[in-house]
Amino acid sequence: MLMKTKTYSAGRMFSFELKKLAVSRKNWAVIAVLCVTLFLFVAYNMQQEAAERRDTAAECDFLVTWYGYKSDVYMDFYGQFGGECLKAYSDISQKRAAYFEELAAALRNDDKSAALHAKISYYTAQASYGDWLSDYAGQGRLQEDLSAIPAELSSAIFAALSPDYESFSYYSAQAEFYQNLEKTGVAPILSLHEMTGFHFLYRFITTLFPIVVLIITFLLLSDSMSSEKDSGSYKFLLLQPVSRAKLIAVKIAAGMIYAAAVILAAVLCTFLITGCANGFGSPEYPVLTDPDGYVSFSAVPSTYNKD
Repeated sequence: MLMKTKTYSAGRMFSFELKKLAVSRKNWAVIAVLCVTLFLFVAYNMQQEAAERRDTAAECDFLVTWYGYKSDVYMDFYGQFGGECLKAYSDISQKRAAYFEELAAALRNDDKSAALHAKISYYTAQASYGDWLSDYAGQGRLQEDLSAIPAELSSAIFAALSPDYESFSYYSAQAEFYQNLEKTGVAPILSLHEMTGFHFLYRFITTLFPIVVLIITFLLLSDSMSSEKDSGSYKFLLLQPVSRAKLIAVKIAAGMIYAAAVILAAVLCTFLITGCANGFGSPEYPVLTDPDGYVSFSAVPSTYNKD
């Protein structure tokens, strides 16, 4: 009978703690601060993403000019000295210029379909050029071509044309990756700051989540503890047939559960609002890309292996 009474009292205390947390004005102020923080987080990332698009488009404009110039220079070298490697490098430079021109237009128009098409064409061309140059160098023909070029030019040209096998593997993997996105109908993420619904979740979890959980839980628990002392109600709690250790445990459990519910509700609302405004994106998109591979909620085919 005593055990039932203690269990019942602990259950009533837990329910009482949740109700007290829910009606506290201080806690509602904490929730308001959390919502404002999430709003500012989304707004900041959207502003950064727009600025990044403008800056990247401006860089693309420069690269269009740069690779167009390189294409003309190497075509001129080809006319003077011959050598298929010079013509091939001129051609790939022209394709690079075309890619950056197409990408700049896609970024300015926020056209992900055009950007995806440009990336597929670019990485496929780069991979094909890499395969050709590797075979060409392996046959010794690259050295033959360079031997016909004046010494003051051959070293610089050789540095530009030297096969970079690791980069070529990377280009093949990127081409395969973007082709898979196109085949599955998944829109690419063009910026780390992009605020689609699912990308917001990724950015929040990897940046703000640990800090938010600690701060919100601490504020809610501290208010729960301090309010008892301020109101004098702790004397009533001490009269309950529950040990002080269990009393503290009940307060901590109620505070953590309430904090979890508040954070999840705020994040879910932000996710829905962001998704409705900017699109939800896809949970299948690899949220992290790096030279060593891809991380995703599902398997993403890739043949690239740095080793």
